[in-house]
Amino acid sequence: MRNIRWLGIVMSALMMAGSVSSLYAATGTMRNLTPAQIAAEMNVGWNLGNSLDAYGLHSLSDETYWGNPRTTKQMIDTVKAKGFNTIRIPVSWDEHMSGAPNYTVDTAWMNRVQEVVDYAIDDNMYVLLDTHHETNWLKPDNAHAASSEKQLAALWTQIAERFKNYDEHLLFEGMNEPRIVGSSKEWSGGEAEGRSVVNSLNKAFINAVRKTGGNNSKRCLVVCPYGNNADTDGLIGFEIPSDPNIMVAVHAYTPYGFTYVPEGNPDWATAYWNGSLKNTIDDVMNKINQNLVSKGATVLITEFGAVNKGNDSEVVKWTKDFMGTASKYGIKCVWWDNNQHQSGNEKFGILDRNSCTWTRNSVVDTIIQCGGKGVTQNPGQTTDPTPSDTTNKNYATLNDGWYYIKNTNAQKYLEVTASGNGQNVQIGTGTGVESQKWYLKNVGNGYVTLKNGTGYMLDVDYGKNENNTNIQVYSANGATAQEFKLAKTNQNNVYGIVTRCSADTKSLDVASKSTDNGANVIQYAYQGASNQTWVLESCNGSSTSTGTQTESSTTVTSDAVKVKVTSDWGAGAVADVTIINTTGKDLNNWTCTFTSSRPITSIWNATIVSKSGNTYTVKAPEWQGNLSKNGSFTFGCQMAQGDSNVTVSNVTLK
Repeated sequence: MRNIRWLGIVMSALMMAGSVSSLYAATGTMRNLTPAQIAAEMNVGWNLGNSLDAYGLHSLSDETYWGNPRTTKQMIDTVKAKGFNTIRIPVSWDEHMSGAPNYTVDTAWMNRVQEVVDYAIDDNMYVLLDTHHETNWLKPDNAHAASSEKQLAALWTQIAERFKNYDEHLLFEGMNEPRIVGSSKEWSGGEAEGRSVVNSLNKAFINAVRKTGGNNSKRCLVVCPYGNNADTDGLIGFEIPSDPNIMVAVHAYTPYGFTYVPEGNPDWATAYWNGSLKNTIDDVMNKINQNLVSKGATVLITEFGAVNKGNDSEVVKWTKDFMGTASKYGIKCVWWDNNQHQSGNEKFGILDRNSCTWTRNSVVDTIIQCGGKGVTQNPGQTTDPTPSDTTNKNYATLNDGWYYIKNTNAQKYLEVTASGNGQNVQIGTGTGVESQKWYLKNVGNGYVTLKNGTGYMLDVDYGKNENNTNIQVYSANGATAQEFKLAKTNQNNVYGIVTRCSADTKSLDVASKSTDNGANVIQYAYQGASNQTWVLESCNGSSTSTGTQTESSTTVTSDAVKVKVTSDWGAGAVADVTIINTTGKDLNNWTCTFTSSRPITSIWNATIVSKSGNTYTVKAPEWQGNLSKNGSFTFGCQMAQGDSNVTVSNVTLK
C-alpha cells in the first residue's frame, strides 16, 4: 500500500502493554500440502492494515499511533464469523530492531506480534505474516543490496525461530512492495537493477527461513516482484524460485481511477462501474496468468480494494468483476482494510474496529460470496468435513448434458428472466427458451453444477445454510453454493435438488407451494414435498435414466497429451500439460484420461475429476470448456519425484 495512508490520522492517547496472553507452544503437524492446495483451502482474505504496521513512536504504542485501536481477539473473531478464513497481518519491524550486526528484534514487540497471530490461529484461519514499510533500510539497488540482504535474513531468522512449530496455516510473506522510494518508476515496476536485487532478496528470505529447520523447512513462503507490481513491466525478469513451497504475491488496485481518489480528481477518475473499464481487470489478470500462473506459480493478490466514494452499489459490481476474473486463474484475493471509513483519502475500511461492526455490508457480503466457502481443515483431515461427502445410495447420477427442470407440483419450469449475476430464479410455463435450459455437469462426490442457458450458474445466495435463502444465478466460482445433489424419490426421474452449502439438508423449494408463473424459488429444509421435487427432462424431451451412465469416449494416441517439465528440483517438478484434440470433432466441456509415468500431486487451470494410481481424469475449466478440432489447451501441474522425461499412455478424450 502506498506510504501515504497515515496522513491526517491523529495519535492515539492509549498506551497498551505488550504482554502475551497465550503463546502457541504446541508443535503443529504439517499436512504437506502444496501451495496450490493451500490456496484452494483459502476463500478470501482480510488485511489488518495500519495497526502493527504503523510506526513513529519506537514502542509498543506504535500499534495505535495512526489512530486505530489496539487489536483484540474480538476483532479477529468478527472477521472469521463473517466468512473470511484468511488474514494478512502487516508488521513494521524497523523501529523494533537493534542496529548491525545482529539486528535484534525487541522481545516485547515480537511477543505482541505473536499474540495477534495467535488470535487468528486459534480461529483456524490462514495467516500471512509480513514485513511492511521497511523502505528505510530495505533498498533494492546495487548500492544497498548486501546490507539489505543481511538485515532481511537476520529479521526472518528471528521470526522463523519464534514461529517454527506452527503448522501450514501460518505463511511467511518476505517483503511488501520492495522499491526505491521517490524513483521515477517506483510504482511502475522499477528498473532492471532493482528487479534483479528483489530476486536476490527473495532468495535471502527463503534461505534464512529454511535454515531454521522444523516446520519451516517446508512452510509455504510468499515472495513478490518489485513493488508487488502485477503489470508486465514489474514482472519482466522476475524469477520464480525453484523451491516447491512458494507462492507469489502481487497487488492490484485496478483501475486506479475507480479504486482510488486520484490526486486532483482528473476526468478519468470515476465512482461508477458500468463494465466499460473491465478490460483493465482482464488485462492485469491475463498478465498475471501469462507471467506467473502459466509458469506454475500459485498467486495471491494480497492487497486489493476500492475506496468508499458513497458508491457501494458500484463497488459491488466492480468486486464481482474483479474477483470473478481472478477466480478463473485460481487466484485468491485479500481486501486491504485500514479502518478508514469517513475521513482521509484512502477509505478502504469495511470493519469498524472500535465497535466490531461491518460498515459496507453489501460490499462485504459480495466479497464473501465471490470468495466462496474455502475449507480450513484440521490437522490430519484430508477431505471436506461436511457429511455430504460420504457416499449415499439415495442420490442419483445423471449424464452431463442439457435439461429442462420441471416442478412436480406446479408443472412449471425452473427459469431466469434475464442474464447476469444475481438474477432471480423462479418457475414459468415451459416455452423452451434458453433461460429455461440447464447444463448439468458432474463435479465429483456425487455433486453437480447447473449452468443456465444464459451462461450463469444456479447459486444459493451467499452460500447460506438457512431456510428461505433465495436461489439466484451467478458466475461460476467453484463455491459450495453452486453444487447440488439429486435426491432420489419413489418416482422415476423425480428428484429433490439438495444444496451442498446446507450439507444436503435443504433443497430447492417453490415458495408457498405456489403454482403461479414467476413464483420464487428458495432454499428450505428438504422433506420431499411436491413443491421440492423436480423432473429432469433432456432438452430433446425424453426423460433421463436414474442410473449411473457414462458418455462415449474416443481413444486417441499418446501424442494427444504432451508434458513439458519446466522446473525440476529432484523431489518434485512443475510441468505444462498440453491436451491436443485429435478426435476429429469439436469437444464441449471436455475431459481427458491418461496415465503419467510421473505422479501428479496438483494441477491448476483444470481439475482432477478422478485418480487411480498414476491414471488421471482431468476436466476443462469453466472458461475453456470448448476445444475445437485440432485445437489445444495447456494446464499446469506439480509432480512428485521421478524422471524428468515424462511419458503418457492410455489416453482417452471426450
